[in-house]
Amino acid sequence: MSIRYFETANHVNLYSKFRPILPQQVLDFVLKYLSECIDSKEWNIVVDVGCGSGQSTNNLSNFFRHVYGFDVSPEQIREANETKHPNNVYYNVSHN
Repeated sequence: MSIRYFETANHVNLYSKFRPILPQQVLDFVLKYLSECIDSKEWNIVVDVGCGSGQSTNNLSNFFRHVYGFDVSPEQIREANETKHPNNVYYNVSHN
């Protein structure tokens, strides 16, 4: 039996308040790796699987034309959609 945390509105609220922010060093490392493999002019789409309420997903909007965040929790996606985010960021519930 699996247990799915952060499903209720209360958990989502706590998660978005206390979730650690993605360290800039991690983002820099990923972007450096990608730039060695793919010209940044071709960075059209990125997908954040397990995006939660979207804090890290939003950070990707400066580097990619379209950013898609998916999470199994409808409440997390609701929170992500209700929070101000760039126009090139899209959130949706993924189904297992």
